[in-house]
Order: sequence, then C-alpha cells, then structure tokens
Amino acid sequence: MRVQFLKINEVYTGEQLKPLWIYENTSLLGDALVAWVGEASVGLDHMIDMEDVKNKDWIYSTQMVHFIVECFHQNVITMTAFQRVMVFCLYESLVPFLKPDRLKEDLWVRKGDDWYFNKKKLNVGIATQSPTSGMIHIGVNVSSKETPVPTIGLEDFSVPVEKWVNTYLELVKLEWDSIVESTFKVKSL
Repeated sequence: MRVQFLKINEVYTGEQLKPLWIYENTSLLGDALVAWVGEASVGLDHMIDMEDVKNKDWIYSTQMVHFIVECFHQNVITMTAFQRVMVFCLYESLVPFLKPDRLKEDLWVRKGDDWYFNKKKLNVGIATQSPTSGMIHIGVNVSSKETPVPTIGLEDFSVPVEKWVNTYLELVKLEWDSIVESTFKVKSL
C-alpha cells in the first residue's frame, strides 16, 4: 500500500469517496491511503451510511484528519473488516502520545468503527465499494468545537497532529501489507 500525507486544505464533503480520487489527486496508483487535515461537512446528499440518512444525521467538524483508502479488487466486507483494523490502529497509534491519566481503559470505549473517550466521539468512518475497488473514509477530530454531537479531538489530548498522522499512516500500511503478504504463503486446498 502506498501512503501520503497531503498538504492540502480541502473540505471533506463525502464527494472524495469515489473510485480513483486518490490517483486523480496524487501520483499514487493502486492500493493507497492518503491523509489531509481540513474541515468536514457531509450533508445527507453525500452521506454513504443509510442509517445516518434515515436519522437525518450529518457530519461537521471545523478540523479533522481525513483518511481515504482505496484498495482494488476488494468487496465491502473486506473493506469493512479492514476499517475495523484501522480503528484498532487509531488507539494503538495514539497511546505513545497520551498522558498516563488518559490511558485508563474505562475511559475508552469502541463501538463498531468509532472510538469514544469519556463518552465523547473521536472519529467517524465508513467503508463502501465501487465496481473496481473498496474504499474507506475515516475522519479523526482535531478540534472538538462546533460538532453536532459531543466529541473529543487530538487538540484535547495535546497530540502533535502531523507527527501522529505519519505514525498512523505507517502503522496502517504495515497492517495492510502484512495481510496481503500473508495471502501469498498459503497453499490452496
């Protein structure tokens, strides 16, 4: 998997979650993961999660780290499972940046593909597929201000955003590459 931290200031609207968006906007061809920091404003017209559409929920944050993954020849089940791996990596990658009092297990709860700290939501995420690829968006709050639900952000933990993003990108890359590599050494039956 190729990874890149983009130095762009783009609002995530949901429109970026489409086939070949990464290749159109970078030189990364093939399985790839990109990240950038920017506002999030996803209305119902670009919402992929039909439960959110039915509930008329929307996503807004003044500043999030956005991660988009595109992996070719993958289905929605594979991408949903990998999204969960990515969510586990969120916590794992944050641990070295957190103060000891923020590491108490009873403060952290994972519900599906979302992490909560002290009942405040850290991230959003969705996995989907196109005819040629599977895609994931994960947004991690940098700021917890002006969100439609109670949230916590990287700023609240005093996490250095760029350093953490690079740590997370490398961890996710290693996980994907390890999964793919594991498939090469298995005999078929």
